[in-house]
Amino acid sequence: MKIHKWDIVKVIAGKDKWKDWKILRVFSEKNLVIVEWINKVCRHVKKQGATPGKKVTFEKGINISNVALICPHTKEITKIWYNKIIIIEDWTQYNEKEFYNLENYKDLKIKCRKKIRISKKSWKQIL
Repeated sequence: MKIHKWDIVKVIAGKDKWKDWKILRVFSEKNLVIVEWINKVCRHVKKQGATPGKKVTFEKGINISNVALICPHTKEITKIWYNKIIIIEDWTQYNEKEFYNLENYKDLKIKCRKKIRISKKSWKQIL
């Protein structure tokens, strides 16, 4: 899933259209996201014993297709591109294609491999 928790998104459909807020939770199996202050609903809770009845408000999930990610660098709607990074023992980062084009890539020890998200608007990494 290209949208993660704490990303800032713009709602592009529904009653809260064109509002920008943070994602609080992602349900990837249901394709739902819960966005802060968006799609708020109110439920009335009956009194039970000593606790009085009250109104409870909370955010309901909206479909992932109804939100668009905002690039943190340009503050515009953007699409996501993934890049695979290889980090070697001296903490030098290489793109996967660059790494395998090195002459001595078999001699280098790989510390870790990462898959990073890159904004197509600014071509910078989205954390």
